[in-house]
Amino acid sequence: MMSPKISIITPNFNQGKYIEETIISVINQDYPNLEYIIIDGGSTDESVEIIKKYEKHLTYWISEPDKGQADAINKGLAHCTGDLFNWINSDDILAVNALKTISELYKPGLTIAGKVFNFYPENPALNDFTQNSNLTHNEFLNLKSTYHQPGIWVNLHDTKSFGLDIKSHYYFDFFFYVNYLKKNTEISYTDKVLANFRVHAESKTSLIQEKSKEEIVSFYKNLYQSEKDKSIKVIIKRVLNYWLALEQIKLWQAHEPSFKNSINFVKFISFNFKYMKVNVFWKFVLKYTINYKGLRG
Repeated sequence: MMSPKISIITPNFNQGKYIEETIISVINQDYPNLEYIIIDGGSTDESVEIIKKYEKHLTYWISEPDKGQADAINKGLAHCTGDLFNWINSDDILAVNALKTISELYKPGLTIAGKVFNFYPENPALNDFTQNSNLTHNEFLNLKSTYHQPGIWVNLHDTKSFGLDIKSHYYFDFFFYVNYLKKNTEISYTDKVLANFRVHAESKTSLIQEKSKEEIVSFYKNLYQSEKDKSIKVIIKRVLNYWLALEQIKLWQAHEPSFKNSINFVKFISFNFKYMKVNVFWKFVLKYTINYKGLRG
C-alpha cells in the first residue's frame, strides 16, 4: 500500500539562525511521499541562502513579502496536493520518525494528533510535553481541549476549502481548528512525540501573552452572530463572557493604587455585575475582597 502523501509548509521570516535545523528535521525523515514547501516572507538575513542550499529537496519555495504567517501558510496551501497537512514553523523541529508514525495511523479523512515536546534553549534543564486531547468542536470552542498545533496533522482537502484567516496574527491556528473540527470529527491520538517546539523570547507563543485579546473577542462575537445552533450559541456566549471578564479584571489591575478604594471597587462590581456568573470574575472579586490590602497595589 502506498504511503499517504504528506504536505508540510514552513513559513519563515528572518529565522536564519533556526531554519536549517528545521529543514534537516523534515528531509531527514526519509519519507517516500513528502511534499515540502517553504514560504519565506522576504527575509533579509541568511534564510534565503540556507533555503537555496536545500532546494533540491523542496517541492516549492518562494521569498517575497507577505501579510504575515497565516498569509504565508495560505500561499503554501495553494501548492499542496497531499492527503495530510501541517505547518512546521522555522524555529521548530519535526520529531524523528514522526512521518512514519503518522503514515501508519493514516486513513482517509482522519486527523492525527500526537504529543509535542516543548524545549527551552535558554534553560536546557527545563522541558515539558503537551499531549493533544479532547479535540471535539464543542469542547474546543468551550476552551476545554488541550491542543498544540505542531502535533495535529489534518485532512488537507478540508484545510484548503477555507484556509487560515490572514487578518489574524496570533490566534489564526485557534480559529482554524474551530472551523476544521466542526466537520472533521474522527481523530486518532498517539502518545508518540511528533514535533519539538522551541520556546524562546522571540516566538509568537511567548509574545502572545503580552498582546491584547481583541482578536479572539472579535472572533467569538462574529461567531455568535452567525451561528444558528442554539446550544453552540450558549457555549460561544459563555466563552465570550470569560474573555470580556478577563479584560475588565485587567483594566482594574491597571489602575493606580490610589484609585483602588472600596467605593470604586463597588462601582467596578456594579458595572460588571453581568460577569458574576463567570468563575474567573467572581473568584477575583472574592479574593480581592478577602485580601483587599494585599491586592490593592
